[in-house]
Amino acid sequence: MNCQGLRLPRITASSTDGRIKELESYMYGLVEQLNLALESLDGNIESGYSGNLQAAVTSNVKTDDSQASFNNIKALIIKSADIVNAYYEEMKKKFSGEYVATSDFGTYKEVTASELTASSDLVSQLYSNLQTVISDIKNIESTMLHVNAYINSGLLDYSENGAPIYGLEIGQRTEADGHEVFNKFARFMPDRLSFYDGSGREVAYIGDYKLYITDGEITGNFKLGRYSLILSDGIVFKWI
Repeated sequence: MNCQGLRLPRITASSTDGRIKELESYMYGLVEQLNLALESLDGNIESGYSGNLQAAVTSNVKTDDSQASFNNIKALIIKSADIVNAYYEEMKKKFSGEYVATSDFGTYKEVTASELTASSDLVSQLYSNLQTVISDIKNIESTMLHVNAYINSGLLDYSENGAPIYGLEIGQRTEADGHEVFNKFARFMPDRLSFYDGSGREVAYIGDYKLYITDGEITGNFKLGRYSLILSDGIVFKWI
């Protein structure tokens, strides 16, 4: 099909009614042109779509790589989808609590809150604990401790192949008088246990029956195969 640019309307009538009629005539012609173009395009898609889809999958994916083949077909289906149906259910529940103790020394207050959100792929639990001490003792400043924590269980992420990763993630951030003193989280998955710092950097993990760690510190004895590492005045390797 040869593609040609659409001509602009030619309005030559001097009266308003005449201009409207010329514009209506142009619009009718434009609609007919677009319909013809769409019919031609639909015919080309229907005749070549199946072959193009097969070629797109088989040209880049080995026949024995089922995961890659699945991902390619999935991407093509989503990209070319005419109809997309999405349905989600979600449940939310909030809880709160408060504890206050007052004496001649001051007031201690603890405010707790939690929020539970459950959906078809994730259960998320958020926790907040705010503790404040207002002291009536001279030279003793008031203090505040604030902890935010969460526990997520279910769909945590997707792998590089697009496969869903299910597991458990636990994180906590602690502030003392407005200054962050703790911020870490950990993930427990079927094949991996990972530990992260506050920036999201994985600092240690256990996987494939091995422990990988950025930095380590041994405060006692250490067994290595058939040897024992003994820490005394120096380092001693002892055959067991």
